Amino acid sequence: DAPELLQSGFLREYRKLESWEQHMLVSAVGRVASMMDAEDIDASPILAIGDIDEGEPYN
Repeated sequence: DAPELLQSGFLREYRKLESWEQHMLVSAVGRVASMMDAEDIDASPILAIGDIDEGEPYN
């Protein structure tokens, strides 16, 4: 059996939180992104799986 998708597990647990806890998490993650100057990074919400050495090497 394949492990549960990370996003699915997170979403399930996130929905169990009180509304104020959800808002605190969103605010904290937004603050961290701002501190890291990462607001404009286009990061994929899907994690890639497979061997590290798969595909073309980055040169």
